Amino acid sequence: MSDQVLYEAPGVIVTQAKLKVGSKTFPLRNVTAIDLISIEPNRTLPFAIILCSVILGSCGLLGDNYGFLAICLIGIAGAVALVVTQKRRHAILLETASGSKNVWTTTNISHAEGVRESLEEAVS
Repeated sequence: MSDQVLYEAPGVIVTQAKLKVGSKTFPLRNVTAIDLISIEPNRTLPFAIILCSVILGSCGLLGDNYGFLAICLIGIAGAVALVVTQKRRHAILLETASGSKNVWTTTNISHAEGVRESLEEAVS
């Protein structure tokens, strides 16, 4: 039975023959491997903002410019909030003879592992 549902969650359905993500459908007949990768958030910009704010804030303190210092502190607070709220993403890659394709990304690791296990069951 090719339409047996192996995994179903909001936005993702895995059957014996296909993976449906949102409005896109990916056939599984030519899939050679399934990978689950973790993507770390890019934190370069927030740390650069923090560094610049600390340097500029120090200059503001030397010149007794407390308004400038307050703006720098707001920049630091915003950058720290950005660092704290960024989450690691997990992506499902389907590999075929023609290459690899990122078909789905989430921040929930258990959800991603469930999709990967269902895909491996469907392909085997």
